[in-house]
Amino acid sequence: GLLGAVANLAVGVGPLLAGQILILGWRYLYIIFVVITGIGFIIIFNLKRNQPKTTSEMEIRVFFLQLGKEIRRTVVLLLILSAFLVSHTFSATIIWTSRSFTHVIPENISSVVILLFGIMGSVSGYIAGITIKKRGIRFTLSMALISLIMADIILVIFGNNSFEALALTTTGLIFMGFAGGLLFTSLMYYSQILSQERRGALAGLTTAGLFIGIAFVPTTFEVFFNFGGISLVYGVILVISLILIIVLTILNMLAKELP
Repeated sequence: GLLGAVANLAVGVGPLLAGQILILGWRYLYIIFVVITGIGFIIIFNLKRNQPKTTSEMEIRVFFLQLGKEIRRTVVLLLILSAFLVSHTFSATIIWTSRSFTHVIPENISSVVILLFGIMGSVSGYIAGITIKKRGIRFTLSMALISLIMADIILVIFGNNSFEALALTTTGLIFMGFAGGLLFTSLMYYSQILSQERRGALAGLTTAGLFIGIAFVPTTFEVFFNFGGISLVYGVILVISLILIIVLTILNMLAKELP
C-alpha cells in the first residue's frame, strides 16, 4: 500500500515540479533528475547495509533462470499483461490528457489537475494495502474496476481539453487516479503471492510489464489522437479497460486455484 501510494503521488507531483523548474530553464530539470537519482542510490545502499546479512547463493544467473521458469506460467503471463494494460489505461489517460492541455489550458491550472490525479492515486494506493489485508484482493479489485469504468464513462461522454469541460474532465481523472492506485497495489500484491520462492523475480516482471507499457503509450495512441483528438483516445482507453477487466478476472480465478 505504501509503495503504491508513493509511486502514484510521484505521478502528480513530478509534472507539477517539472513545470516550475522549466520556468528557470530546461537544463535544471536534468540536473535535478541526476541529483534525485544519486540520492535514491544512497538511500538504497544505506537500507541494504542496515539489513541483517543472510547467506544466499543467489547469483544473476540464478535470477534469470527463475525469470525463465516463471514467465512460462500462464498466471504470470496474465500478471505481466495486466501490468501492460494498466499502463494503457491509468498512465495513458494522464499522459494524453496532459498533452491535450498544452496551449489550451493554462499551465498553472493543468498542473493542479495532474496533482489531484496523483494525490488520488496515492490515497487509493494506501487504502488498497489496508483493504487487501482486511477484505481481500477480490474486494479491492472490484473497487478498482468500478472506479475505472466510472472514469472511462465520464471521460468518454464529457471529457475534453476545452476549458468548459475542465470540471468534468477533472472528475474523470480523479476516478482514474483512484483506480490506478488500487490497480498498481493489487498487481504488486499478486507478484508477492503467486510464487513464495521467486517473489523478487515476479515483482521485477510486473514492474517491467508496467514500464514497457508506459514506453508504448505514446506510439499506441498517437494515431488515435491525430485522427480524433483526446475524445477518441478516451474511447480507446475504455476498450482497453474492458480487456483489462477480462484479464484480471481470469488472473484472479487462476490465482485462487494455486496452493
